This record gives sequence, structure tokens and C-alpha cells, in this order.
Amino acid sequence: MAKDTSIRVASGDKALVDRGCELSATIKKLQQELEEIKDRLRREAGLNLRVGINEVELEGRRGVVSVLYPRESYKIDDTRISELQQLLGDRFDDFVQTRTVYKATADYGVLLGDLPGAARSVVSSIVFAQSATPRVSFGKVTS
Repeated sequence: MAKDTSIRVASGDKALVDRGCELSATIKKLQQELEEIKDRLRREAGLNLRVGINEVELEGRRGVVSVLYPRESYKIDDTRISELQQLLGDRFDDFVQTRTVYKATADYGVLLGDLPGAARSVVSSIVFAQSATPRVSFGKVTS
């Protein structure tokens, strides 16, 4: 069973909470409208796209919108990487960029406590905590 890690308390500044919820709802509505406008502008810019051109500027009465088309990108099916290596052989590195990423595990803090003092000190100097800003989410505005 999942452990409940949140609580609900009455805020000392109810007006601040209410204003945050109202602004969040307004911004969501505006973001939705903006996405619809962007979709229409992408379609209009696409009609003016030419070979070798990756940016189209659309002029309005009071402003200019730039629509930038990114270059084509490719994704590799990780489950078939050995097949790709076999097919390409020595040319594999010409087609594929290999990147190794290291990330501390979720249990890092607990495991660190199990290490002897000297090892814990060295490991802590190599793997360190990043500061995180608490995330604020707003609920729906109620009347």
C-alpha cells in the first residue's frame, strides 16, 4: 500500500491561495488559446515554406511571428541496438553517437549511510545533493 505523503491545511492567507488559483485558471485558458493560434500559424507558414528555407516570418499589423522548422532528427530503437551494431560494423560510430549517463539511485541517501565514515566522505564529495524548489500546483477555482 502506498504511503500518504501529503497533508491539507488551512492557509493563513486565503486570499493569496484564491488569487493563485484564479491566475492559474486564467493562464491555462490563455495557453490553450495560444496553442491554437500557434497551430494555425504553423499551417500558414507551411504554405510559404521553400526548399532550403527553415524559417518563415509572418507579418501582422503590430508584430512579426517567426516560425522556425527544426532540422530532421532521428531516434534509435534501443531494443535493436545490437542488430544495428552488427549491420554497420566498423561504421557504427559514424552513424551513432554513444553517450553514457550516470545518475544517483533513489536509494542513494540510505545506502550512503551504510558506508564507513571515510568512504562516505569521499563519495559525498563526488555525488552531491542538488537544491530543489518546491513545486506549487493550483486546483480549480470554486465559487
